[in-house]
Amino acid sequence: MTSPEPILFCWSGGKDSAMALHTLFQQKTFQVVALLTTVTETYDRIAMHGVRRELLKRQAESIGLPLHEVFIPPQCVNPVYEARMEEALRIHLAQGVRKVAFGDIFLEDLRAYREKNLARIGMTALFPIWKRDTRELIEHFHRHHFRAIAACVDAKVLDASFAGRELDESLFRDLPSHVDPCGENGEFHTFVFDGPIFQTPIPIRTGEVVNRDGFVFCDLLPADLDMCPAIPSFRAKREISLRWLLQRPQMIQQGGISMNENAINTPRLLYRTLFAVALIMLAASLRIAPHPWNFTPLGAMALFSGALLKDRRLAFTFPLVALFVGDVFIGFHKLLPIVYASFLINVAIGLWLRDRRSIARISLATFLGAIQFFLVTNFAVWWLLNSYPKTASGLAACYLAGIPFFWNTLAGDAFYAVLLFGAYALAERFVPALRPFAQRASA
Repeated sequence: MTSPEPILFCWSGGKDSAMALHTLFQQKTFQVVALLTTVTETYDRIAMHGVRRELLKRQAESIGLPLHEVFIPPQCVNPVYEARMEEALRIHLAQGVRKVAFGDIFLEDLRAYREKNLARIGMTALFPIWKRDTRELIEHFHRHHFRAIAACVDAKVLDASFAGRELDESLFRDLPSHVDPCGENGEFHTFVFDGPIFQTPIPIRTGEVVNRDGFVFCDLLPADLDMCPAIPSFRAKREISLRWLLQRPQMIQQGGISMNENAINTPRLLYRTLFAVALIMLAASLRIAPHPWNFTPLGAMALFSGALLKDRRLAFTFPLVALFVGDVFIGFHKLLPIVYASFLINVAIGLWLRDRRSIARISLATFLGAIQFFLVTNFAVWWLLNSYPKTASGLAACYLAGIPFFWNTLAGDAFYAVLLFGAYALAERFVPALRPFAQRASA
C-alpha cells in the first residue's frame, strides 16, 4: 500500500479553509503536514481577516498540526507577498512537500494566480472544494456541526451589524440575495471556532467593532484574554464601541445571537468523555462475570482510559475506582497494590495513543501492556509470596510458571481492546457529536 502524499494547507482560519481541510482529512490519498498562514506585521493578525494571532495558534493546536506563519507588512504589495510566500514554500519543498491545498471555491483568476506562483518553484495546487455549490457547502457546514463567526464584512455590500454574528440559519436568511452564501467574492470573512477538525472548541468572545478602510472588523478575543499578551488593536477612523463579556452562567444577546462560554467550549469534549466513561464502566462490570484465568478487560480498559479521557487525573483515577469496586465483589488479596500499580502503567501506555490511534499502535500498546503486567505481577509473586525460593532460579521458575497465564492476559487484552476501541471508533463515525478533530493520515 502506497503512503499518503504529504501536502501543505494554506489556512485562513475561516469556514472555507475548515471545510476544505475536513475534506482532505476524510481522504486516504493525502497527509496534511502543516498549516501555512499569512500574518500582518505590527497588528499581529491574520491578513485580511483581522483575527488575532493568538486565536490562530489555538486553532492550529486544536487541529493538531504545526503552524507556519508568513509575516507580511500592512498594505502588502504583490512582489513582497510573493517573495515571502516563496521563501516559506521552499522550506517545505526541501522536505519533500510538492502540493499546497487551498479553500478556494470558484474564483478562476485567484486559482490561476496561485497555480502560476507554485509552478514557478516546482509545486502544484490542490483545491478540495473547487466548484462545489456554495449553498451545498453551507449545508455541509451545518450538517457537520461547524461553528463560525463573521470577523470581517465588506461595508460596501453588507451592513455593519453582520460583523460579530454567528453563522447560523438566521444570518443566512438575512444575507442579501446578491451576496454569495460563502462570501466567496470577499463579502465577509469568518473565524471557525468549533467543528469536527478540532479536538476542542476555541473559547472566544467578541470585542470592539471598528470600521477601517471600507471593512467592518469585529475584534475576537480569547475568552481568557487576561492570560494572553497584549496585542495592539486596530485604529479606526470611526469606532463603534461594543463590548460583549461572557459571564458564567449569564446569557448575553448580541445581534439576535445567544451565545454562552460553556456552550462554545465544552459540549463535544463532554459527550466524548461521558461515552468513554460508559464503555469503561461496561468493561469493569464484565470483569465480574465468569472468565478464564487472566482473560479480563483490565489491561484494555486501562489503555482505553489513557487514550480517550483527556483529563489525565480522570484517566488515572476513574478506572482505578472501577477496578476497586469490582474487587469489592471479587475479593481482595495481598498482591492487589501491585496489580493496581501495573494497571496504572497501562494507563500511562494509553497516553501514547492519544490523538494517534491506529490498529498498529493499539496492537503494540496492547502487547506492551500484557508484557509489563506479566513482568511486574510475577516478580511480585516471587518476592512477596513464599511459593518460590528467593534466588535467580526461583525467579526464573516463577516466570516460567506464569507463561500460560501470560497468553490468557494477552488474549483478554486484545479481545477487549478490539471491543472498546472498535465501539468508540464506530460511534465517532456515526455520531457527529462524538467526532474528534479529523485524524491525520499518519495516525
